[in-house]
Amino acid sequence: MFVKQLISFILFILCCCKVFSQSFVTKFVEDKKIQWAGYLIDSAHFSDPNLSLLLRKRFEKGEIKAFRPLYPGLQEAGLNRNSIGFSSKEKFFEHEEDLVLPFYDEDGNMVERPARKTFDLFDAKKFDQWTNDLIEFEQVLYVESGRLKNFISSMSPKFSVITPQGTYLGMGNLFSTGLNTEKNIKKRTRKKALALGSTNTRYTLKDSGIIQLKQLYGRHLLEALWPYFGKAGYEITRINSSQKISFKELSVTDLGYEDLHVPLYDAEGNMRKELGLGSPIDASIFSSFSITREWLYSKEKNILICNIPSITLYYAKKDNLSGNVTETPVIKINMR
Repeated sequence: MFVKQLISFILFILCCCKVFSQSFVTKFVEDKKIQWAGYLIDSAHFSDPNLSLLLRKRFEKGEIKAFRPLYPGLQEAGLNRNSIGFSSKEKFFEHEEDLVLPFYDEDGNMVERPARKTFDLFDAKKFDQWTNDLIEFEQVLYVESGRLKNFISSMSPKFSVITPQGTYLGMGNLFSTGLNTEKNIKKRTRKKALALGSTNTRYTLKDSGIIQLKQLYGRHLLEALWPYFGKAGYEITRINSSQKISFKELSVTDLGYEDLHVPLYDAEGNMRKELGLGSPIDASIFSSFSITREWLYSKEKNILICNIPSITLYYAKKDNLSGNVTETPVIKINMR
C-alpha cells in the first residue's frame, strides 16, 4: 500500500509541475508560490525619454557597467549563464581575434589590417530612425499566487549593422546592462524611477516564443492564469460593449456570434471544434493574447522595471467565403 502511494505521489510531481534548470538570474522561479514561468527576449521603442540614448550616454561617461550581449540565435544561452563579466568602455569593443585573424579586401586578397576605429556610440547611421530608441530586453513572465508579473533581467540598446561600403546587414545588440537578480523592487525605487510610457505586445498561443521555465500540468501561460481570473484582483470587461462582467458570466456569446453553433479556429484558420450558443468558455477558446506593460527606468539601480495592468484576449474568426482569418479582441482583463 505504501509503495503504491509513493509511486502515485512521484507521478503527481512529475506530471503536474515541471521545473527546468535555472541560471542564477532565473533561479527565483523555483519558489513554491510561483505556479508558472517563461523566459522571453523581446524589444520595444522607448522614445520619450529615449532610453537607448540615455544608456549610451551613461556608458560613455562610465556611470553604468556593461557586459557582452546575447546574439541572434543564441537566446537560450541566457538561461545557461553561470556568471557575467563586466567591461569598461575602452575594453568593451576590443576583440582578441583582431590580433590573430587575417584581414582581406573586397577581392579576397590578404592585406594589412587597418587600425581599429573607436566605436561611435552616437553615429547617426548606426542609430537611425528605427534603432535610435530601440531596446532589447531579457525577461521572465511568471504567475505568482495567481498574479501575472514581469521580471526584466537585462537590457541592450540596438544598433544597425552597416558595412564600410554602406550595406545594411541587420541589427545587433550594442551592449547589455541593467543586470537585475531581484524580482521584488522596493516602492521607493519605483517611486523615484523615470516613467517610459507603455507598450502592448501580442503573443499567439501556438508559438509565443516563450521558453517555459516552470510548468503546471503542461499548461501554457493563459491556461495557467485562467482559474485565477474569477478571484479578487481581476476585472473582466467585454470589449465590444465596455460592459464589466463576472468570470462566471463568460460564454461564447462574448465572442460576437449569434448562431446556434459557434466554430472555434486557431490563428491559421483551422477549425478545432464547435460550441453551442451560451456555452461556457475556457482559455483554449482564444487564439492569442496581448499584454499591456507600463515601463520605468531606475537611474539609481540602472534597471528596467515593468508593471502589467491588463491582458487582452483575442478570438479568431474565419470568413466562410474568402477563407480569411481575422483575430478580434473580445475580452479585456484588468489587474486591480
